[in-house]
Amino acid sequence: MHADIAPPLPSPSAAAPPTGLDLSPVYRHCVFRSAVPSRSHQLLTDSLIDHEVQWGRGSVDAAMFRADTPRLQVMVLRYGSEVEVKPRPFEGFSLVQMPLRGTMSVESGGERLEVGPGQVAVLPSDRQLKLAWSEACEQIIVRMPHALMRGGVSQLKGFGNAPGAQPGYLLDGSAARQWAALLQSLLAAVPGQDGASPLRDPAWVHHMEDGMALFTLLHLRRWVEQSLATSPAGKAGVRSLLGTSERLQAAERWVSTRLCAPLALEDLARAAGVSARTFYMECMRQTGVGPMTWLRDLRLDAARLKLLERTDRNVTDVAGDCGFGHLGRFSAYYQRRFGELPRETLSRAGR
Repeated sequence: MHADIAPPLPSPSAAAPPTGLDLSPVYRHCVFRSAVPSRSHQLLTDSLIDHEVQWGRGSVDAAMFRADTPRLQVMVLRYGSEVEVKPRPFEGFSLVQMPLRGTMSVESGGERLEVGPGQVAVLPSDRQLKLAWSEACEQIIVRMPHALMRGGVSQLKGFGNAPGAQPGYLLDGSAARQWAALLQSLLAAVPGQDGASPLRDPAWVHHMEDGMALFTLLHLRRWVEQSLATSPAGKAGVRSLLGTSERLQAAERWVSTRLCAPLALEDLARAAGVSARTFYMECMRQTGVGPMTWLRDLRLDAARLKLLERTDRNVTDVAGDCGFGHLGRFSAYYQRRFGELPRETLSRAGR
């Protein structure tokens, strides 16, 4: 943990926020805490995403807490003071945020969302955003990889394209409560005192992660349908969300059985049943990255799952199993994707 002042002790209010969630699995791991604005900015950039921040009234008391499952990161973040945040467009994931205390406004593409406690905002990854946090605002942030969301897309008939291309949208009322209930079930699978709980089983954790992604996408589809019905002029802006790609799904299934093998673009294209050029264009259109970056991300996701499982494998073994022959490069790629080193993931898994 990085701390410029004494680390916080979880308080009853922290363990039981107004949303009714039990966030103790998250509060157990403090990533950083700082009362220095410049230091807080750098620590958050290192831990989550590069961004600009302007500090407003109130005392700075920035802190981040985090709990991970193999494919999701669940964080609680606060700044203390009022802030205006402009994150750089982020690749490979979307952010889902729920204020626990205070409020947040989100501006993107001329639209504005007002988000309060008990509401959930799904933020676009490829647009310029401006986020305004109120003083003493504290939020849950779930980092949801696009690879996981693509799995959900494959289950929804007539709905697809690159996750992250969506506009920001809001869940409130029963939808937000259902999302919070799913999050609570997911947190029950985070390793803690009760290591023997059946909810720690990797199959159940995988199911809960898929459920979070699918739930998010179902409500995105509803937003798209409502937009098409009520704003004909906006059809062009959401039409790219429609369609699906079975080719990438076929290639992903094929890759998952041979992660340690040296694979080239031609191999991926052959698994998808198309030419190398067609596969390259399909991968760029669906994911926003080239085929080899897509392949590397699949391998990194598989490595993270292995590190979080209770096995006797060490970091070097896992890297080799997932196709990384150079341990240093593996660690650098891993840290860039997940915000921590492989050995830190292994340590948090209890080994």
